[in-house]
Amino acid sequence: MEFIIGGCFQGKSEFARRRYEKEKACILSEEEWFALAADGRRDTWEKAYTAPVLEHLEAYIQRIAMEEGQRDSLAEKKQRILVWLEEVFAHNPQGMIVMDEVGCGVVPIQKEEREYRDLAGFAGQFVAGRADAVYRLLMGIEERIR
Repeated sequence: MEFIIGGCFQGKSEFARRRYEKEKACILSEEEWFALAADGRRDTWEKAYTAPVLEHLEAYIQRIAMEEGQRDSLAEKKQRILVWLEEVFAHNPQGMIVMDEVGCGVVPIQKEEREYRDLAGFAGQFVAGRADAVYRLLMGIEERIR
């Protein structure tokens, strides 16, 4: 599993696509790539198990934090995240996970937003600890950090 992180619009998806195309010796259009990927902003939890790339991990985490378990404790939400991520790793150990950095900037006033950032950081640490390689992108330039 490879983990790709960076700020919004820093080239993470393009980097993941180039790596996939090189590994599979193919060329995909942008539309084909996004149809192939599981996107946390719109796709099911199950699609993340089989897609070669999971885009917007932070959006899946936000769905757990804000929608799926509003009444759950932080510990319960972390447990649900761990169970789901374990399934992702078990079903798709050679995939890629792409995540926007969430924790930089002004700390939100709302408790729910702070909790979401905590959960996103928790998930990112878990994935980085399990990944075979971790890349950070800034302005389209990748740096392997693990």
